Amino acid sequence: DITNLTYGNHTLKIEVLDENNNIVQTTTRTFKRGKPRTELCIDYPSSNQKVTDNVKISGWYLREDNTSTIKIFIDNQEINSFNYTNRTDVLKAISGYSKTYNQNNGYSTTVDTKTYKYGNHTVKVQVVDNNGLVINEKTSTFNKTKPEAIINVDYPAANVNRNVSISGWYVSKYNNTRVQLLIDGKEISGFNTGKRTDVLNAYKEYASYMTNSNPGFYGNYDMTSYPDGNHNITVNIINNDNNDIIKSQTKTFKLTKYRGQICIDYPALSNINSNFDVIGWEMSESPDSYLKIYIDNNLLNLNISRISRPDVVSAITGYGDASVNATPGFSANINIANIGNGSHTLKVELYSYLNELITQETKTIFIYRGQYEGIDISAYNNVYSWQQVKTSGIEYVIARVAVRGYGINNQGIDGNLMADTAFNSHVNGANSVGIKTGAYVFTQATNTIEAVAEANLALQKVSAVGGKSKIQLPIVYDVEFSGCSNRCGRADNLDRETRTTIAIAFLETIRNAGYEPMIYASTSFLNNQLNMSRLSSYPVWVAHYGVDRPTYKGAYQIWQYRSDGSVPGIYGNVDMNNFYRKF
Repeated sequence: DITNLTYGNHTLKIEVLDENNNIVQTTTRTFKRGKPRTELCIDYPSSNQKVTDNVKISGWYLREDNTSTIKIFIDNQEINSFNYTNRTDVLKAISGYSKTYNQNNGYSTTVDTKTYKYGNHTVKVQVVDNNGLVINEKTSTFNKTKPEAIINVDYPAANVNRNVSISGWYVSKYNNTRVQLLIDGKEISGFNTGKRTDVLNAYKEYASYMTNSNPGFYGNYDMTSYPDGNHNITVNIINNDNNDIIKSQTKTFKLTKYRGQICIDYPALSNINSNFDVIGWEMSESPDSYLKIYIDNNLLNLNISRISRPDVVSAITGYGDASVNATPGFSANINIANIGNGSHTLKVELYSYLNELITQETKTIFIYRGQYEGIDISAYNNVYSWQQVKTSGIEYVIARVAVRGYGINNQGIDGNLMADTAFNSHVNGANSVGIKTGAYVFTQATNTIEAVAEANLALQKVSAVGGKSKIQLPIVYDVEFSGCSNRCGRADNLDRETRTTIAIAFLETIRNAGYEPMIYASTSFLNNQLNMSRLSSYPVWVAHYGVDRPTYKGAYQIWQYRSDGSVPGIYGNVDMNNFYRKF
């Protein structure tokens, strides 16, 4: 009797023994226990059939013995309740099976899937013998689909302040749901639900579902324990039967628990050559707010004095009165002994009593300890003695390398780009007596293509004269209005952003070639005709005549203070410059 053996190959072994039970001879034979012939089919569910509530499982099987039975599983969990049915259609269609063994050859059941998770599930049907061994097996899948649902999060708004109001509504075509609220993935409680007739009137196809009787949700939450910055509010519609998410919506908001404002009144000018005071004011909603001051992101250990400023409290509203801002003014002295020459970022940060950054204000300053005389010249300047120029105290010369025409002639606007005919002689002459030189291009470019062409011509001429061995100073983009009356020059009427974009094209071409770029303009031009926030990475050469110091509030490294100077060794007027940086 081999009915207890598994289906498949087995080995029969026969041993011959002597009178002492020693094995004299062994022989083996392999045989296979075959499965009884069966046919098995799953009619329903069809592959990946979509199911919203109940799933019907049905099919048929044919057998050539009378001991086998059916087992049904969903996700390997056996379904014990199903019916056998008589499928005469199957017996008529498939021959070779005895009617005696196949009177109840169909099977069917309906399974309630309300506790099943959303997604794919596997139905498995097995034909098993009386020992529970699987003779045949088939599988199919169905997809538990999510019912239709809508979520709308009305609030929070993009920015919140200490308390966040959460409100909105949801509707679902499922009769047993709840709404779940989470902030940054953590579930919150204590919110309310309520009627929203406006919602049900707008979505009448949802009105018959009991779960939508109170589709509105709302609540207020104290955000003091949350850090400032971006946070997420997530609203989930939960199926109470399977605790699965029917629909989810997330909204991002920015938390700023305490708003504030900083103003740096002093230093008013950016070029500094001695210890200086940082003076200003702050207003904030936070009681006991405090300040930190940095140079180049290095926190300074300063004694920051706080000062009563009733003028500020009365003028700056929206941050509370003097009870919150008793001493909005501040001042601190900064010693430049350990601060190197060059451009630096002065930063004042405002913190709440919770030690969180409220806001900050920055200002670019330029530290210099020396001042050096220099000039800029072009083909209009006739130099007859470079030695005399050197002896007079001139240490730096910036020579024009190219110019683009701007005037109107009988052929229209003249935009020719030309090299300065005196550039080589000026550079070689200055270098011969130890004066360091740079180069500048007078631009009238009206687009980035022309600006790049100007930069490339400058680089070509600089390379030809000796490259970095002769040009130790920056290559400068000279941008200003033309001399044409009524602003008729070809580039005079560019808008601020276009002019800035064109300037960047020139400056980046110079930088990418390995030279330092610089921008030249007047104080008025820098303030009004260029977007200097986009040009903050480039050193500045400012022109401002007839003043003790330029009123340009940004940092600058060179100041052209007059255009009618006189220098021994040069005929006529010369542009005079103070250099605040040692090249």
